[in-house]
Amino acid sequence: MNNMKKFNVKNTNIWNKQDKIYPKNGYTLIELMVVLAIVGILAAIAGPSLMEMVDSARFKSGMGKFVRDLNMTRGEAVKRGQRVVMTTSSGSNTWQEGWRVFEDLNGDDLLTVGETILIERETMNKINITSANSFTNFIRYHNSGTANSNGWFTLQGTSSINEEVVCVLNTGHIKFSKCPSSIDPCELSTACPP
Repeated sequence: MNNMKKFNVKNTNIWNKQDKIYPKNGYTLIELMVVLAIVGILAAIAGPSLMEMVDSARFKSGMGKFVRDLNMTRGEAVKRGQRVVMTTSSGSNTWQEGWRVFEDLNGDDLLTVGETILIERETMNKINITSANSFTNFIRYHNSGTANSNGWFTLQGTSSINEEVVCVLNTGHIKFSKCPSSIDPCELSTACPP
């Protein structure tokens, strides 16, 4: 046993307070709080514009679906050589609740037994769609591609910058206006009146 060295706790470097057991890597609490404060300020500044961007993207997507379905309705009428109708899902003037496109075999502008539903869309969240003239609850395209009347749809998002008028001419063509007003927005030039 004499060959064994005695283990002396006082002489080991583990317990020596002058040695750096734990290196001083990392950040102090104050540094972390400053960084969090800066991140919070930047989030408060960027938050509203981010929400506007999300609302704008949602609005453009919803408007794109609506216009694509109008164009598809017209195309199907020409392709099938038959009247094709796009109507509100509920039958009332609430386009934002959804719509259906169907082949109108009996010419009554109503979906009846035996008529094929071509498209069925559900609720448009946070987009208000109102119609004017004879498009209160349906729009009909004939086999020549013409619509039943001139009219327009006003699409409004959650912010005032998200507002667009979709004009449908009796020729079946669609044009856009950013001038919703009490006068016919489809007859307006590209510039809105004062």
